[in-house]
Amino acid sequence: ESLPSCHPAMAHITYILLAGVCLGTRNEFTPEHLGVVGSSALVWYLLELLFIYVLTFVLAISGSLRSFVDVVAYCGYKYFGVLCVLLASLVAGSPGFYAAWVYSSACTAYFLVKTLRLSILSVAPNSHVHPAGHKRKLYFLLLLSASQPLLIYWLTYHVAAS
Repeated sequence: ESLPSCHPAMAHITYILLAGVCLGTRNEFTPEHLGVVGSSALVWYLLELLFIYVLTFVLAISGSLRSFVDVVAYCGYKYFGVLCVLLASLVAGSPGFYAAWVYSSACTAYFLVKTLRLSILSVAPNSHVHPAGHKRKLYFLLLLSASQPLLIYWLTYHVAAS
C-alpha cells in the first residue's frame, strides 16, 4: 500500500522563498516579511489540520483517513498550486495570477475529490451504511475540496507580483 507524497515541509519552504522573490520584485522585501509569510502559512496549515480533525469527529467520519501523515500530505498538495500561482504572477503579472489561480484551484480541488473519495466514501463490504452517513462524508469531501481555492488565494494574493 503506497502512502501519499509527504513533502509539505519542502513545499512550505519553497513557498517562503518564492514569496521572498515576489516581494523583492516589488521592492518590498525585508527579512521580517519572510517570517510573517512563513508563520502565517504555518498557522493556516495547522488550522486546516485542526478543522479536518474536528469535522471528522463531529460528523463521525472516523477511520476514513488512514493516518496523520496522510492528512498532512493531502493538506500539503495545495502548495503546488500556490507555487504555480506565484510563478505565473512573476511571469505575467495580475492576469497570470488570476489565470493560474483559477486553473490550479480547479486542478487541486479535482485531485482531492478523486483521491480522497476512495478513502472517505469507501464502505466496508457487508456493512449497512445509512444514507445520511454517506451524505455527510460527501459534504465533508466537497467542503474540503472547495476550501482549497480559498486557501490558495489567501496564501498568494498579498505576496504575488503585480
